[in-house]
Formats: sequence, structure tokens, C-alpha cells
Amino acid sequence: MKITLFMLLSSCIVLSGCQVMSATECEVANWADLGRQDGLKGYTSRIDSRVKSCNKKQIAVNATDRQQYQQAYQSAILQYCQPKNIYQLSIIGQGSISACPEPNRSRVRAIHDTASRYYNNKQDIESKRNNIRDIDRKIDKVTDKDERYKLLEQQRQLSKDLNHLLEDQIQLERELELVKP
Repeated sequence: MKITLFMLLSSCIVLSGCQVMSATECEVANWADLGRQDGLKGYTSRIDSRVKSCNKKQIAVNATDRQQYQQAYQSAILQYCQPKNIYQLSIIGQGSISACPEPNRSRVRAIHDTASRYYNNKQDIESKRNNIRDIDRKIDKVTDKDERYKLLEQQRQLSKDLNHLLEDQIQLERELELVKP
């Protein structure tokens, strides 16, 4: 499901056929709400793409609407960029600090980087464990001696890699405690 959604969104971007806002959305938009939503999701400001989308539909966006968007966005992005929020999102692989303005970005960089490394290492551990399980199943089915030897060698290397990742995870957990807000 996630892959399908990603492919759909990617193709929209590549083909430039997806519209940011429909005509109805442009007509009834609460620009302050849109700015708030974009900021709370950690997006960079989308005012220009939203206005361009509405303009393509012959719907003008006035200066007051733009200002309401920007004010709400600025307030919301500062909420998003709080250390606790960045920590909670980054530790599950969803945090980004690219839209955080300075000095907030510098303040949360170590939190984001450490929590993201923790998440990525955790994903690598799960991947290695899955690979080891797959090889276990293959070993049970293989009758050829040479093939079995190759699989056992792969399994040994994966187990070695897994042990390194587990050691890294212990260190990352210590680092997380140091940066946790």
C-alpha cells in the first residue's frame, strides 16, 4: 500500500499532472488552516505552489490570504521544530528538520540525527534477522552439500553483521538518553 501510494505520488511529481489544490479547495480555502497544517507536518512553506495551483484554475489568492497562511505557518513550524516533537518523530523514522528555521534547526540537529540513526539501525537489525530466517528456511530444504555450505557461510556473515548492529544499538541507546528532551 505504501509503495503504491509512493509510486502514485512520484509519478504525479514527475509528470506534473497532480494539482496541489482543486478549484473547490481554492474557492473555500481557509489559508490560515492550510499554513498551520503544512507547518505542523514539517513541510517547507507551500504557499507558492498552492497559489500557483489556484491561479491555474483562474482563482486569485489575495494578499490577506497569503499573509494568513504565512503567519499560521510560521507559528506552526516553530511548534513542529520543538525538541520533543523532533525526537518523537525521528525515533520512528518520520522526523525531518529541513523546514526548521535557524536557530531551531541547530538546536534539534543532534536530537534528529541520533534518533534517526537509532531508527535506521533498528531497521537494519530487523532486516538482518529476516535474512537469517530466510537462509534458515533454505538450509532446511537444500540437499546439495556445496549449496548448503554457501548458505551456512552467508548465515555466519549475517550473524556477525547482526552482532555488530546490536552492539551499535546499545551505543545508540546511550546516545539517545543524552539528547532526549
